[in-house]
Amino acid sequence: KAMKSVYIHGQKLLAEPKDLCFEDTLCYILDANFSVSCVSLNSGKIIKQIHTPGNGHHEYIMPQALCSYGGFVYLLDIAKRNIIKYDRMLTPISSFTTDFTAWDLIKTDSGFLFLSLTDNQGTEIVYSNEEGEKAYSFAASDIVADCTPGNKSFIRNKKGEIYLKNPFEND
Repeated sequence: KAMKSVYIHGQKLLAEPKDLCFEDTLCYILDANFSVSCVSLNSGKIIKQIHTPGNGHHEYIMPQALCSYGGFVYLLDIAKRNIIKYDRMLTPISSFTTDFTAWDLIKTDSGFLFLSLTDNQGTEIVYSNEEGEKAYSFAASDIVADCTPGNKSFIRNKKGEIYLKNPFEND
């Protein structure tokens, strides 16, 4: 119904945004320098910015996607096949590793949905439990085949319903 521009400012610089998600009045931005920033939508100020590359606990090598749900933020690291869970102020809470390579994720009430690559370089949708253990996988359709890594594959509406977003249509 209405659009609002928020100008981001702070002591720290942002590179080109790679992914973003929202939790109440906070926006989380993953940028091209692999930094994750927490920005207040009320003031536009960067509240906190993290940059923790590495192989250690709660560190990442190649972050690909962000999602938020229930007061937590989840970061997908494709290089380590790792998902790191943060609180609202980007303090790491926990992490887990999947046994598949995912390009995008969204949190559900009881687990996660991932857009994943299959062994023959096709795509599939994977549903996992809270620890990232694969419960079900769904073969790729024409719509999923059109999804490319780096694009948002899942959309949650105001009612909490999750949709697969086809990047070439308005449906």
